[in-house]
Amino acid sequence: MAPRKQSNETSSPKTAASTDAKPSAADEAAAKEAADAAAKAEAEAKQKAADEAAEKAAADEAAKAEAELKAKAEADAKAKAEADAMAEADAKAKAEAEAKAAASAQDGPERKKIPVLCHVRLNGDTYEPEAEPEMTGSEFEELKRSQAVEGEFEDY
Repeated sequence: MAPRKQSNETSSPKTAASTDAKPSAADEAAAKEAADAAAKAEAEAKQKAADEAAEKAAADEAAKAEAELKAKAEADAKAKAEADAMAEADAKAKAEAEAKAAASAQDGPERKKIPVLCHVRLNGDTYEPEAEPEMTGSEFEELKRSQAVEGEFEDY
């Protein structure tokens, strides 16, 4: 019998099965690169979403602060307007009082009425007290002396 020649192309069934089952090193490296790229893309997407959320929160905070400043400015303007109106009313009242005082000064000096605190006889007329005194006896006597006019004081 003649010996059989085996070519390099043919291999045993065991060797062929083992090479098909194991991926090559290049395939493993490509798969690893693809997984790394996917993880990197996912991390970038998460970072982008976080950045957008932070920007939105900052914009909301700025809008809120701007609204508060606007409300405060409006309140200040309203308070200033009220203060100006009060000052104007006070100035008007003061001007009216000064005009009234000037008009009464032209009429002549106003006679002041001194309240009578006890029975007074003046030139034959008797005047009754307008009110009961709300002071001590010594204060009342002092006031009587300070209001002395021509005539007699009589206590009843």
